[in-house]
Amino acid sequence: MLKSYFDPSTVFFPRMSHFAKGIGVTRDRFDWHTHESAEFFLFSKGRAVINLGGENRDVAADDLLYIPPGVRHRFSLDSPSVFYAWFGFYLGPTKHPEAKKQQSPTVRALDLQTFRPAEWGLSGNGIQWTSGFTGMSETLDAVSKELEHPRPDTSEMIWIHLLKFFAALRRLHIDQKKVGEAPSKIDAVRTFLQSQIHRRVSLEELADRSGFHPAALVRSFRKKVGTPPLEWHRSLRLQEARRKLLQGESPSQVAEATGFQTLQHFSLAFKKETGFSPKHWASRAGVPGGEGT
Repeated sequence: MLKSYFDPSTVFFPRMSHFAKGIGVTRDRFDWHTHESAEFFLFSKGRAVINLGGENRDVAADDLLYIPPGVRHRFSLDSPSVFYAWFGFYLGPTKHPEAKKQQSPTVRALDLQTFRPAEWGLSGNGIQWTSGFTGMSETLDAVSKELEHPRPDTSEMIWIHLLKFFAALRRLHIDQKKVGEAPSKIDAVRTFLQSQIHRRVSLEELADRSGFHPAALVRSFRKKVGTPPLEWHRSLRLQEARRKLLQGESPSQVAEATGFQTLQHFSLAFKKETGFSPKHWASRAGVPGGEGT
């Protein structure tokens, strides 16, 4: 199932060759072929295996595939559960003769903007795979809505949405190049988290402090520490909670001191970590007054 929004008789946008959204199919999408444009596939939901260039690869949500012009390829899915957006850019002037004839002065000006893959972290003549490209589904949904209901400023709005897409891609690639700097940065993140056991910390805050893209931070932290940063931080807070319970503090006092929103939230997290409710755990540890289920 595929819905294409590109109609050169009604909508024009800067150097773009096509845009469509679809779901996976259990047959080859196309036979072997090449494109004059640079192709992008962003998988947004589900998991599957694709065959590309004779090589089978796992594909999951937030995987981005870039195929340069002229690269022979075939795209297929073994599962109908994968959702994806599929679009392309010409690297040279728009070649559609009717598009050139009907374009407004504003769109012709936009057409002069050259899409240069290297500016967005894309290089070489081979297929490029980027994992962890999160948060872009809403941006591409916005492009779809613009194309479903064209307006005089549709081209400009699409370009603005896609600039956000490419800026996020470039940032992720820059983060991935900082692999050599990652260990010291992860140590700094760990030190910060250890100083914040009294409250809940968001992934966005950690990303801003470390200079990483959120997905790159999670990958680097997991690789060095063994667990994602927020999960590791929650374990620190629960460790502090156990210490306070041993000192005789009540579960409600401990919940507030370790940054849990409610006593119920704290109790659920504590039981998931230890297998016991805070009161029951304190009772087993011999804390006076510690009792319950």
